[in-house]
Amino acid sequence: MEMSRRICLLMLIITTIEASIYTNKIYKWTKNPESHATTGKNLLNHKYKTIYMKFSPVQCAYECLKDSKCKSFSHEKVIKFCELHNSTHVDAPASFVDDIERDYHTRSAYSIDPEALGPCGMDACSNHGKCLETRTTDDNLVAICVCDAGWSGVDCETEDPVPTWGPWKSWEACSVTCGKGWKKRTRNCEDAVLKTSLPVDQCFGDLADTEYQGCTMTDCPRWEEWGDWGECSTQTSCGRGFKVRNRTCSNGGTAGIDRYCLGDFTQSAPCMDMNCKSALRIRGGSEHGEGRVEIYNDIKKEWGLICANQWDQSKADLICKQVGLPAAHLAITDGRFGNGDGQYGITDINCEGDERTLQMCQRNLWSLTSTCTGDKAAGVQCQVNGVWSLWGEWSECSVTCEDGTRTRTRLCNHPPALHGGRACIGDDLQTKPCTLPACPTV
Repeated sequence: MEMSRRICLLMLIITTIEASIYTNKIYKWTKNPESHATTGKNLLNHKYKTIYMKFSPVQCAYECLKDSKCKSFSHEKVIKFCELHNSTHVDAPASFVDDIERDYHTRSAYSIDPEALGPCGMDACSNHGKCLETRTTDDNLVAICVCDAGWSGVDCETEDPVPTWGPWKSWEACSVTCGKGWKKRTRNCEDAVLKTSLPVDQCFGDLADTEYQGCTMTDCPRWEEWGDWGECSTQTSCGRGFKVRNRTCSNGGTAGIDRYCLGDFTQSAPCMDMNCKSALRIRGGSEHGEGRVEIYNDIKKEWGLICANQWDQSKADLICKQVGLPAAHLAITDGRFGNGDGQYGITDINCEGDERTLQMCQRNLWSLTSTCTGDKAAGVQCQVNGVWSLWGEWSECSVTCEDGTRTRTRLCNHPPALHGGRACIGDDLQTKPCTLPACPTV
């Protein structure tokens, strides 16, 4: 009987006081009558932790109050252990069942000064991690939180974001304005709940934050093929000139600006037309220095006549001087010397007056034709200076004996002076002495 009283007294002391290992103080437990405590009841399917060697409900209360996840607990009276629950009979009434071996209590069934529970008894990990107690170098007891998955922070108070890829943004403009290029679109890594942006490396999956795609625009401006060479710049006169060819920038491009239209749009090259001193000849006249004018095109390799419709003295003068005669006497426009078997190569000609040869005058594009305006071939009568013939043979001596003279003559006919040309200058008779044997004496 005495032993039984001692055991009951010991249990009473255990349920009313607690010696703290953290502060070396003794704290008093308080049983809260308004809280729910039921003998012979248990909460099924919500146990998350079992702690053995616990002989009284107050020991279970101590474990429950130190764990922020604990909402209620049961004390097993036979084997002596505690079961901590993450719910209550109010939240899960269907799980609240009869169990004669257990007593059920809510978390608020007992209370004690929080200091007695130590650093981890203050819900240090915000109900989202496991609290570990340790001492600092100056022997202060502190709590360290090992956070549950999905939570972070010193006190596990911050819920980790749930990284997920956000929707794709619209495609950006093509990288080129013409031809083939690429375009891209992007998306953000974001919190699935808060929709706030996160660093890209927090999102996982087989797709990145940027996607590329080919794009084709209209054809780019570019050079067309070079055009044909134009005519030589001296095609209506004579001598060395230049010819030009062009190319265009297609598809509405601008030469010198568009990438594929850089460079020159015009090219020039040297060219040659009729020689400015090509051959001339005077044909069809009965006298030296007269006849129709024929001109040789050394590029076309053909002779041509000159139409008389624009023929005048100055042009005739050029012709006469080109063939080595002093000047023109007449410009023949009546076609008196005929056409021979020739065709007209020049049907339109204009001389400024400073040309040295007729070929330098501006003319029509060379093309042989059988007719021209007036259908008369230009001709000339050139001044012809007289030229002495060679001296004739010396005559016999003027005497038959002793001293006399010999003579010889020449004619101004090689050619004779014609069409106002200058007569021959000089003597037409030469003499020289001759000596024969002495005359006989009487």
